[in-house]
Amino acid sequence: MLISPKTLSAFSLVIAGLSLTPLTQAQDYSYANFTPNQQYYLGAMLGHSLHIEDSFEEFNVSAIGARLGYNFDKNYSVEVRYSKSIDKDDLGGYERELDSLYGIYGVASYPILKKVNIYGILGYTDAEISQYNNGFNTTSDNSGPAFGGGFEFVVNKRARWVAEMIVYVDDEVTYGAFTGGFRISF
Repeated sequence: MLISPKTLSAFSLVIAGLSLTPLTQAQDYSYANFTPNQQYYLGAMLGHSLHIEDSFEEFNVSAIGARLGYNFDKNYSVEVRYSKSIDKDDLGGYERELDSLYGIYGVASYPILKKVNIYGILGYTDAEISQYNNGFNTTSDNSGPAFGGGFEFVVNKRARWVAEMIVYVDDEVTYGAFTGGFRISF
């Protein structure tokens, strides 16, 4: 399993950020923390699909997703996700499309500012990706580890805007996403 330099850099940034959180964790930002009656959350995400061949010359929304989670406490949660493509990604000579993606993930979140949390995510994903090349269509079903990280921007005790980068499948076909969205606790 080869990890690209871009993926390694993003992962290193997340690890470095999480390693600094014990310094800030002693501070109590009650506005940024969950209260006990907000154990469950749901959310929606829009994202730019990332393929190992991506040139990053264009940034367009090409995937949509949903997440449902359970908070064990203010820092740790588990969630399930489902995503699919809105449109095919043009990769110069051929196209790819995310038919479906689902998985289960552990999330560790820490407050770094009064209204900003940093989080890391680790889990397992199953993704079905179709490739279109000169009239031929092939579909591959890939599963494997997923990892990434992001930021939560606290709106109020129940709502958060989120931004993340995640590598969902790092196998034969590497697939990831830059996503933005929201999550609401209930």
